[in-house]
Amino acid sequence: MLWSSQALYLRFEAHYRDIYVYPEANQRHKKLWLRDVVEVFLQPDTNRGRHYKEFEISPNGNWIDLDISPAGGSNLVCAVKASASVSTGKHVWVAELAIPMRCLTQNFDRDAEWRLNLFRIEGNGPGRFYSAWRPTKTVRPDFHVPEVFGALKFSLD
Repeated sequence: MLWSSQALYLRFEAHYRDIYVYPEANQRHKKLWLRDVVEVFLQPDTNRGRHYKEFEISPNGNWIDLDISPAGGSNLVCAVKASASVSTGKHVWVAELAIPMRCLTQNFDRDAEWRLNLFRIEGNGPGRFYSAWRPTKTVRPDFHVPEVFGALKFSLD
C-alpha cells in the first residue's frame, strides 16, 4: 500500500488453486464478490459507524467501488484505475488499484487514522475459501463488520 495526497495505491498478490471469474475482463462488474476477488474496506471517518467504502478487484481485472452505509450499498463510480495479471505457472495473480483520494475523503489529512480491512474470496462451491486480515469471526462469511477493522496510519517512511 502506498499513498499520495491524490491517491491510495494497493497491490495484492494472491496464490490460487483454481480461478473462478466472470468471462468479461477489465471493467466495472456487479456482484464481483460471487467470484474470486480481493477486497479492501476503508473508513476514513471513524465516527461514521457502519459507513465505509468498499473496493474489489478480480484476477481478470474486473473491479467495483461501493459506498456502504446502514441503508445498503451504492456505486461510488469514481475514476479507479485497476489492473490484474495471472501467472499460471506459479499459480499467482496480482492486482493493483489506484483509488483517487477524493473518492475516499473530501479533505485528506495524513495525520488522521482510518479504519481498514482486507479480504480474499477464492474458489467456487463448497470448497470456497474466505480470508481476512482482521477476521470477523461470523458464523457465515460476512466481511461487513467495521467493528473489527484495523487501523491505517499514513507514514512518510
